[in-house]
Amino acid sequence: SRADLALFIIATALENGAKLMATPDTVIGVPTSGTFPAVKRPLNSRLNTSKLCDTFELTMPPWEEGVIQTVKEVISCK
Repeated sequence: SRADLALFIIATALENGAKLMATPDTVIGVPTSGTFPAVKRPLNSRLNTSKLCDTFELTMPPWEEGVIQTVKEVISCK
């Protein structure tokens, strides 16, 4: 969920020494039905990379690795 992603980003940033106003306590998950106006989203909107990986013989790293790398780069851009 988007809330889980936000929690992961905040935790990663804090683990890497970032000073944040946000904390895990400030993340509040909101169901799609709770938005105004209600947003229609598909139940499964994950990006399917299987055709890309098969065509080009790629192995995609876990998404967490990309988030960690990006957060570290952002922190270092002070």
